[in-house]
Amino acid sequence: MEEIFKYTDFELFRQLAMQSGQAEAAFAAIGETFKNVVVMYIKNYIRNDEELIKDVFTETMMVLWMQRMEAAQKEKPLSWLLKIAHNIAVDKIKLQKKYYTEPLEQHFSSLADDDHAAGETERKALEALFRKAMDRLPPQERNVLLLSRIEELSNKEIALRYKVSVQTIKNQLSRALKKIRRYMRDALNSIFI
Repeated sequence: MEEIFKYTDFELFRQLAMQSGQAEAAFAAIGETFKNVVVMYIKNYIRNDEELIKDVFTETMMVLWMQRMEAAQKEKPLSWLLKIAHNIAVDKIKLQKKYYTEPLEQHFSSLADDDHAAGETERKALEALFRKAMDRLPPQERNVLLLSRIEELSNKEIALRYKVSVQTIKNQLSRALKKIRRYMRDALNSIFI
């Protein structure tokens, strides 16, 4: 796939290691040059959900910016970028427990497997953003979410602990998750769009 691009297109990745103004210009140019390719690649995994595709692209670009020095050194930067998009798409699909198109395993071989560290850095960045979102929740919603997702208590167990109805816990959990999704989407969109 990389053969269809000109050498100068890949030089944009090298420019990410330059001074901040040049790096920002290179980042914007990469977004414009490779957006269609990355979005089409994401659509191999996620179909009929334009909002989710946009979220995956935005998060992919966030990881690129955060790892720009590493990206500048890559021999095949587009493959590296697609691997990041792949990891984010898979995580989103698992999170929603929806499997959209076809088995994902067949796509693993098309990308280099030497970028495990990129996925780990990406995960840490998203966890930090998630923690910021959690800090913004009201204490009750934050506690319910932690008990549900971290301690893996059932809604009934949480309801018993707080002496409220199961429906109240469901409502608090739903509100908390919506607020976190909104915060993370807004934070990512403010950076890249």
